[in-house]
Amino acid sequence: MPEPNATCKAGWGHAIPRDAPADVRLSCDVVTVRIVPLGGLGEVGMNSLVLEDGDDALMIDCGIMFPEEEVGVDVVHADFSYAVGLGERLRGLVLTHGHEDHIGAVPFLLAERRLPIYGPPLALALVRSRLADHALGFEPDLHPIHPREPFRIGALEIEPIRVTHSIPDSVALAIRTSAGLLIHTGDFKLDLNPPDGLHFDLQRLSELGAAGVTLLLSDSTNIEMEGITRGEKDVAEELDRAVKEAGGGRVFVSAFSSNVQRLQSVIECAERHGRDLVLAGRSVWRYVAAATGLGLLRLPGERLVPVERAREHPRERTLVFLSGTQGEPGSALTRVALGAHRHLAVEPGDLVVLSARHIPGNELAIARVIDNLARLGARVIHVGNRPAIHGSGHAHREEQKLMIQLVRPRCFIPVHGTFQYLSYHAQLAQQLGVTETLLLEDGQVGLLEADGLRRGESIAVDRIHRDGLAGVDPEVLRQRRVLADGGVVNAFVVLTCDFELAAEPQILCCGVLPETQLVPVQAAAGRRLREELAAMPERARCQLVELRDRLRRVLRRFFDDAVGRRPLTLVNLVVLGAPAPPLSIGRDSTHPRRPGAAGDSFSDGDEE
Repeated sequence: MPEPNATCKAGWGHAIPRDAPADVRLSCDVVTVRIVPLGGLGEVGMNSLVLEDGDDALMIDCGIMFPEEEVGVDVVHADFSYAVGLGERLRGLVLTHGHEDHIGAVPFLLAERRLPIYGPPLALALVRSRLADHALGFEPDLHPIHPREPFRIGALEIEPIRVTHSIPDSVALAIRTSAGLLIHTGDFKLDLNPPDGLHFDLQRLSELGAAGVTLLLSDSTNIEMEGITRGEKDVAEELDRAVKEAGGGRVFVSAFSSNVQRLQSVIECAERHGRDLVLAGRSVWRYVAAATGLGLLRLPGERLVPVERAREHPRERTLVFLSGTQGEPGSALTRVALGAHRHLAVEPGDLVVLSARHIPGNELAIARVIDNLARLGARVIHVGNRPAIHGSGHAHREEQKLMIQLVRPRCFIPVHGTFQYLSYHAQLAQQLGVTETLLLEDGQVGLLEADGLRRGESIAVDRIHRDGLAGVDPEVLRQRRVLADGGVVNAFVVLTCDFELAAEPQILCCGVLPETQLVPVQAAAGRRLREELAAMPERARCQLVELRDRLRRVLRRFFDDAVGRRPLTLVNLVVLGAPAPPLSIGRDSTHPRRPGAAGDSFSDGDEE
């Protein structure tokens, strides 16, 4: 009789733990590889996926997503509880490239579990820079990987394959598992003429496809876009034309900070047109430091002007590269547009170029920035009025077709995108003859076996909201949403020692109505509390915790009826009487107090 934690031998000599989940073990004759997306399937961002093969598991990417409307939330990432719960079976994290939606959550993962990290050199340099902000207290275990140089994590053999994307040093991953060969594309576009001369390794993908690929997991982001993406050299030519047209004013170019090749094009453009370069924005400098350290970016040396000297530098000889293409609050471009940047200013006749797409959800913020720049007298070029000023880093439909045709997978799972993108990508694979496709969202499990692909039992996944370095509790987030949507109402009610009203209730409001409309509403709310107290028997007024909750509900209903809002509502009860130290009783108080003590106060907020 085997020990409870012993393993049994499956097909291809693979060991499956006895204590593994039921849909992993199945039987001792079946090899099952589990594909478990934690993030990035069903949304754009926070990409993270777990691959399990018996005793060995690895994570692919560990990214963040920027919130659209959450109050007081800086970033969002996947919940890593499932991955961390794998214990020693989780052998490492593999990164496909250095974008924040693939590496931004690495510090939060390492705070929960120390493990080796494998990735292209630029991605690792950016991870190291991020970790310096978090002070984890240990040296990270970082392992650089390179195209066509296979490495092992446990029993899994992984071969990086060079792809082109909007950041250098991007790779796809070919992973040899017990159920066959898997290819994860990472993010990619097919740029046939990349500025750095490092071409997409189509030959290697074709070789692997000819040898037999069991499963392809492929980037779905631009599935709705027909044709192919614009090449980076084409964008550089359009930038050059725009700068040539600029005249004697300053030129400001904003692009994604991670787009190192776009920045190199801007540098070369500035040199051709006799302009000196100013770099502005913390994220810009983070990527510049990492890329120059690896020889991926060449700065102009003596023609690099410190941002502190930008105002005094001749306008006709100035080109500023800055962050903030999405209208992010506090970004360099947003502050410039508001006239609030300490060292940079836009004047009439200046040119501003936004060389980036409008990410869904950011349209209003971007429009505000463009409008503010126009008020300052700038001419603004963006994808809306000059589409060729930007080229996406994600493959369009024809490139995605080519990927499937080169790899010729037996099975297909679309990754990286909203459900609509994933669904369209699965349909494309079916049209191209892939017989087995599986649509997964975060927490839904794919099971790859020798005889095919099927769905497993889903796991619980969540999103972790971060405020700075700390997580945001869901209850705190709920309260912030209430504050943002409805404002706050704070009521002060003073009772005598006989529990009669000692003074008119005072109602303070913030974020509920304009000041000019508040006075009559506050007065009416005070009258409503007075009426409620007058209608209550004395024994009910003695129960202070219950009284507080009752008055709070009355106020909530009043404001809902009067102004159509449900603000966060606080009620403070003060009972006058014999001397005693003040004390607040909260919602969890279980100790009854002697009523009537002078200065006793009872206060609480919303529980609904």
